[in-house]
Amino acid sequence: MNGTVKSKKRFLPVNLANIIESIIEQYRISDPHYNAFFKMEMLPIIQGDGKMLRVLFDELISNALKFKRENVRSIVDIFGQKEKNNIWRISIFDNGIGFDQKILARIFRTSSIKNKVVGSKIEGKGLKICKEIVDYHNGSIYGKSIIGQGAKFTIRLPEKQCHE
Repeated sequence: MNGTVKSKKRFLPVNLANIIESIIEQYRISDPHYNAFFKMEMLPIIQGDGKMLRVLFDELISNALKFKRENVRSIVDIFGQKEKNNIWRISIFDNGIGFDQKILARIFRTSSIKNKVVGSKIEGKGLKICKEIVDYHNGSIYGKSIIGQGAKFTIRLPEKQCHE
C-alpha cells in the first residue's frame, strides 16, 4: 500500500471468515483478560485486497471491543447475506456504548490519506479509513446506533470486482 490506499488495485479471492477469525485470535492472544463473545455466520469469499480488508475488519472489531459498556461482556455478531447482483452485505453488531447518530456523517468523512501502515492498522484515521477501503472496493458502509445499546455497521461489497 506504500502508506496509502490509492495504490494500484490488485483484487484476489479473499476469505473474509479467515481474516476475521485471525483478527479475533490476535485479540485473544494479546489480551489475557479477553472476554468477548463472537458469533460469525455466512461470511463470503470475495475479490479484494486482503491487506486492506484486514485493516477494515480489524478497525471495526477493535472499535466494538474498545467502546464496551462497563461490567458487560462484549458481544460482537458478524454475518453476511448475499443480495441481488452478487453484492454481499456484511453486518457487524455490538452491544457497546453506541454513539450519537448525529456524528455519523462526520466520522466517515474522508480526507487525503497519507499515513503509514503499522501492523494491520493505519494510524489515526479510524472509521475514515474504513470508508476509503470500502470505496476502493466499490462498496458502501454505513452505521446505526443507539447510545447505550450498541452499534451496527453494515458494509456492502461486490463478490467480484471489475478489473481496470
